[in-house]
Amino acid sequence: MKTLFQTKAINADGTAESEMRYVYEQINLDQPTDILVQVHLSSMFINQQTNSYWNLGITVDSYEFEENGAKKTVNVPPFSAWNNLEISKCSWVKVRLEYQNGGCSGIINIFKESSLKLSLE
Repeated sequence: MKTLFQTKAINADGTAESEMRYVYEQINLDQPTDILVQVHLSSMFINQQTNSYWNLGITVDSYEFEENGAKKTVNVPPFSAWNNLEISKCSWVKVRLEYQNGGCSGIINIFKESSLKLSLE
């Protein structure tokens, strides 16, 4: 059973420009661990302009894991929506908050296997 291991907030102060901006948050684990990462937008605001548009999002940006004793890094391309991701033997995970003509906040939840065993005997 996976239980909540860590929760972090990620925030962007916002912009009124048409250029895409990014904020990153990296979570390092003490040792390679099987985890489930969930990221959610928790709030957002947009700057309304007549000649532009807005774009807000949150996704897993990259992560590192071990495979056959070797560390491998996976980079998620821009404009991808990896909001729920299970990673085996994860060393770290980085989350990307994207914003354009607005701002937003997000929540990062990390779940891992619980060592707690319940018995109903």
